[in-house]
Amino acid sequence: MPTFRVLQYGFAVDKARAYTEGVQLPKANPAKFRPLGHHHSTDDIRVYYGNTILAGADPGTFQVGPDDQYHGFDKNQKYDRHKVVASQSPEPAAVGDPTQLDSTGAVPVKRRRWLGFLR
Repeated sequence: MPTFRVLQYGFAVDKARAYTEGVQLPKANPAKFRPLGHHHSTDDIRVYYGNTILAGADPGTFQVGPDDQYHGFDKNQKYDRHKVVASQSPEPAAVGDPTQLDSTGAVPVKRRRWLGFLR
């Protein structure tokens, strides 16, 4: 019986492995594997950006950033693609729809902090 399953965002799993865009993810547990966004995924032990393990990332608290593609954070760090950009407590409230504006038509303060932090 075939075990290969296609998931969201170009990810897939079979009985023994997990894949992104047809490339096997190193050390991934396919039974616990799930996509988080266009480039991020996780299993019960690791977080991935593409096929790169995000060293030190916490799979229990990791979230994809507001752009749903390149940025993410966990309870300890912020990431720009596969690189750590901060080792401090991120502001989860800053995550949301990046196109959202406040009542005056400006980018909300928390969103500006997130964007400014990653520049």
